[in-house]
Amino acid sequence: MKNLAESKVLKLLILVTVVANAFGMVCPVLISGDANLYAAVSRHMALHNDWMNLYAEGADWLDKPHFPFWMSAACFKVLGISAASFIFSGFVFHLVGGYYTYKLARQFYGEGTALLAALVYFTTLHLVLSTIDVRAEVFLTGLIMPACYYWLRFDEKAKARYLLAGAAFTACAIMTKGIFVLVTIGSGLACRWAYRRQWRQCFRLKWLLALLLCFVFILPELIALYAQFDAHPEKVVFGHQGVSGLRFFFWDSQFGRFFNTGPIRNQHGSPFFYLHTFLWSFLPWTVAFLGAVFSAVRSWPRGEPGDRSAAVFLYGSFLIPFVMFSATKFQFDYYLDILLPFAGIISAKYLHDALGGGTGHSWLPVIQQAFSVGLLGGILVLSLLAVQRNLFLAFTIVFCVAVLASAFRTRRAESLFRAVILPALAVIAVFVFVATVFEVSVLRHEASHGITSYLRRQPRLPVYLLDMDNNEGRFIQRMEMQGDLVYTKLNNLEQAKVLAGSFYLVAEESKLPSIQAAFPSGTVLCKVDRLEIQHFDRAYRVQTAWPTPFTRMAIVRLPN
Repeated sequence: MKNLAESKVLKLLILVTVVANAFGMVCPVLISGDANLYAAVSRHMALHNDWMNLYAEGADWLDKPHFPFWMSAACFKVLGISAASFIFSGFVFHLVGGYYTYKLARQFYGEGTALLAALVYFTTLHLVLSTIDVRAEVFLTGLIMPACYYWLRFDEKAKARYLLAGAAFTACAIMTKGIFVLVTIGSGLACRWAYRRQWRQCFRLKWLLALLLCFVFILPELIALYAQFDAHPEKVVFGHQGVSGLRFFFWDSQFGRFFNTGPIRNQHGSPFFYLHTFLWSFLPWTVAFLGAVFSAVRSWPRGEPGDRSAAVFLYGSFLIPFVMFSATKFQFDYYLDILLPFAGIISAKYLHDALGGGTGHSWLPVIQQAFSVGLLGGILVLSLLAVQRNLFLAFTIVFCVAVLASAFRTRRAESLFRAVILPALAVIAVFVFVATVFEVSVLRHEASHGITSYLRRQPRLPVYLLDMDNNEGRFIQRMEMQGDLVYTKLNNLEQAKVLAGSFYLVAEESKLPSIQAAFPSGTVLCKVDRLEIQHFDRAYRVQTAWPTPFTRMAIVRLPN
């Protein structure tokens, strides 16, 4: 096998996976309710040039810090308001996370392992899916990895550029999710100091200066929270007056959730949830990670000091937050995203050793190849079943056939293809399949897309939505992400009767008889399908049917 650091095939594959990761930006609709909510908050910020306050559905909103909304609002300003612009803002930080995963791996293990780590990052199942389902963790991953890298360099040599970069990325991470991110950022260094018996490191002047600089850099967040909430105790938030934004930021949003005592609580949770969640979210590299853990335990007594120090840093960065997450009641699969890059570097080191001909690794290429062939075969079957309704899947079919043919033609090929390239291509096929099926389903059946597409071709009139269900707020947010039309919610027909002038009324088809009875001169313009976008339930235990049965919706023009 050639030196991986000089492998053109590996570098080309990384480029291909990055392009595949960007495929999610072509979808005109955001998947999750959270993504639509965050996009709506950013949209309000961009349209009103209000960079200090967070509003959702017309009310003060206190849940997440400002930084991801600043980034998304900036993208809206430059690229226009659309789902693609919002996804792009998260995708940029996804790329940053991958780049610094590569940098951190190279710092410890060299160029070959670093390239493998980058490939693992861009082909880890949950990280790939997160490029479409944009949440705070996408931004957070792109901030934690550079913060860890620069603090590691600052620990080795106290240079101003490492101090400034580390403090800036750390502050942005805090302004994304709260002060608990310091646990993830600092756990690796703390474990490294403990291993080296450098107990007094955290009390050195340079680290006190670093902590002070981080505090200085989060002042914009503190000022914004104080101005919106602490300076206005008359505002009602969480059903109470006198709610402090600063207290929520420093305590309730983090420690309150950890101890389940804050205003936002959750009664679900299992100490084993993240164990089985990690097994599928880290595919197709789960086996490599488990092999790396077993190998690290077995070879620890005879390991080199440098390798031990690197392992302590990486395992500490992964395990301490992992245990902390498992101890909480707030458990969602996407919380693991910030830990998967560390697992990726650990797995990349193990893969590099296996591909280098190390003893005891002969089983790895066999398992990886078998898993990949099975995955590609499943995607091929699903694509063949759906291709009559979705010609876009023809590309997926050709891709799967080509990769499977290569797999069987090169059954005895070098380990790089079987253990690394084939699993990476299999994940690309899965992602392209899922994104294609989702996009075509949206274009054909998703009501928010159908409604906005139709209304953009009609004369401009006010648009109202008759109360449909408890998720209508998110439905409006999805429609607002697809253009510059403004939608207003109505709770009942009595509110529609007092409106002046002509307008469009959007409602479920089942409500048409009552609408036509109230407005005999109204005209039904269009009927579209309503596709509910669902994946897992609140506790992510049971997968619901997707797509759910369609509900017909109607657009009615009412002269008034």
